[in-house]
Amino acid sequence: MVLSHNQKRQWVKVGETAKIDVKPEIHENKVMLSIWWDRQGIIYCQLLPDTTTINADVYCSQIENMINQQENTICELDVEVLPHPPHCPALAATDYHLLHSLQDHLHGKMFDDRKHLEPYLDDFFNGQPAEFYARGIKQLPTRWQYVVDRDCEHIDY
Repeated sequence: MVLSHNQKRQWVKVGETAKIDVKPEIHENKVMLSIWWDRQGIIYCQLLPDTTTINADVYCSQIENMINQQENTICELDVEVLPHPPHCPALAATDYHLLHSLQDHLHGKMFDDRKHLEPYLDDFFNGQPAEFYARGIKQLPTRWQYVVDRDCEHIDY
């Protein structure tokens, strides 16, 4: 017997070819959600079209759409813009708070297509009280300090 190192390990007799076991595309039924939010709630939310790649053009387009939907621009808000560290899910409020809660809420649910998912997402995000969003933002300084104190170690949710 010889061990084949294809996608899946399997034993085959000498001289025989291993059976190819093609895995279905693991992301074939997933959609990408791009969401912008603050301590008061959702600012902008978009389910991206299939095969969309997030790049500068997509971000610029989203920022333009977001600003067009808002009464105030970032400049008018008089806020301090903090430098953002490299992506770390423990420091991204969207990852550790918003999407973690959404993931819990979606557990075990299946949707036939995007048209069924979109109203569900709207109901979830609109159904959260302002304190839900504020709590996620308020956790940022504590999380940042935790990561700095531990030299960027992982934070459990």
